[in-house]
Amino acid sequence: MNAFKAHVGGEWRDAKLGVVYWRTPQNMHNATIEARIFYTSFERSKDFGPSMSVLARRFDVGPDDDLQMVAYGAEWIWIKTGKQFPKCVETLDYYHYAQKLLPITTARFGEGSAEATRWIHAQKERLLQGGSQCVIKDIQDWHPVNKVKQELRRTTLCYMQTYQARTDYASFREEGYEIGNGIMEAGCKTMKTRMGVPGMRWEQPGAEKMLHLNAYWNSNQANYFMRHTHN
Repeated sequence: MNAFKAHVGGEWRDAKLGVVYWRTPQNMHNATIEARIFYTSFERSKDFGPSMSVLARRFDVGPDDDLQMVAYGAEWIWIKTGKQFPKCVETLDYYHYAQKLLPITTARFGEGSAEATRWIHAQKERLLQGGSQCVIKDIQDWHPVNKVKQELRRTTLCYMQTYQARTDYASFREEGYEIGNGIMEAGCKTMKTRMGVPGMRWEQPGAEKMLHLNAYWNSNQANYFMRHTHN
């Protein structure tokens, strides 16, 4: 699950996007996505969670099956995951997590410095080896005197400690799970681009229909859609 901004009715609104996909074989090095279904809507998170559960059942998947949720750090996503898929493997998107380190890198070592490059590469490797605690400790050992940097340190540590249980990337990869949600990022980019074409003005009914149409088009159901439109 994720969200992107769309300008509707004269204001920016969150359009929520979810994708359920089935991957085989269960090996991250040669996996193929056999099927995917997107769903997107302006509905509230309390309604979007149950919609994702319905979407999962399109693959005959229930809450007790081997499931994984890969997402970024929006709290509403994890709340709905806990309610709809309580036994799934929760994974914070590695690439989103690594991006959180970039402001710290610049603040500590200066933008583009050789030391900054070495540090960020070392931390990314630590994360992949399952060492998020080591990354947290490294940041804890940094004691800036500048108040802006102190606040950056505080908020970054708060984020990392909050989601630490979802960052055991070494174990995830060993067990054949994903550590990134590239299929979701691609979906967000495609749909955001479609909704943000220059000169377009959306109202709620038309925007909602276009979201559904785009979700359908980007799913594996596109061939069926084309056959239907040509009849």
